[in-house]
Amino acid sequence: MDAAKRVIQVFSNTNFSVNYDDSSLHPQVELILLTQQIKYDVDAKGKIKKGWKVEEARFLLAPENIDQLIGQLKLLRVGVDRYKDLSTSINTLVAAAAEEQKKEKAEDTKE
Repeated sequence: MDAAKRVIQVFSNTNFSVNYDDSSLHPQVELILLTQQIKYDVDAKGKIKKGWKVEEARFLLAPENIDQLIGQLKLLRVGVDRYKDLSTSINTLVAAAAEEQKKEKAEDTKE
């Protein structure tokens, strides 16, 4: 299974597509996502080396697709913000549990 890809850069090109039936031009955007992914190789000595692989993905979007994409990204942002709030609460619990373990360990060493 491949490791997850992380988006590292976003580029775009704006151009036209041609409808050859009626010779009309239609605006479109080429969305280009550069992604980074962990890559492992084995060197001549047999050692495993960790590196990075960079790829690009290109998508053509009509104006209505851009609006649709923006809407989906806004919904994703709301979800991520909820997870951020949840992680803050969980981190507080983890820190409190770690502090409690420290106290117990310190008391055990006193005895």
